[in-house]
Amino acid sequence: MAKQKPIRDSSPDKLYAIAEQRIADAKASHQTWLDLGDLGLDRIPDSLEELTKLEILSFMGDRIISSTVDDIEGTVHGVVSSFRSVVIICQLTNLESLNLRYCGALTALPECFGQLTGLKSLNLYYCSALTALPESFGQLTHLKTLDIGCCYALTALPESFGQLTG
Repeated sequence: MAKQKPIRDSSPDKLYAIAEQRIADAKASHQTWLDLGDLGLDRIPDSLEELTKLEILSFMGDRIISSTVDDIEGTVHGVVSSFRSVVIICQLTNLESLNLRYCGALTALPECFGQLTGLKSLNLYYCSALTALPESFGQLTHLKTLDIGCCYALTALPESFGQLTG
């Protein structure tokens, strides 16, 4: 995957527009990889769900915020919207590699995460606010590489974690 040049000093709306353009370009050219890690996004664009052939996805360093489903009621709109954006990843069932490294604001992965059964590599390094992995994690039967280093808030693994054989 080619490294994107970091983008600095841009408004959140401009960065989001850049992400939307990269997604449109990836769709038009049938790319199987996408790197949005240089944009500092606080949510995942809805249009990402259109990239059904995507195999490699990176949000490294983005400010993606999430919440657990139980916390959604009564939370501020931004957090609910951001959680919805994380759920979009679950629709990318061809993903083999997902990089969320340094997404320090990420607090949870949705239960639907287990739908990513083809996932071979998951990088959660320094997702320091991540408090739990979903119980569906055991469904990631092809997972070979998992980096949860410096996930300081992650104090336990789901029971289904024992089902992983990779």
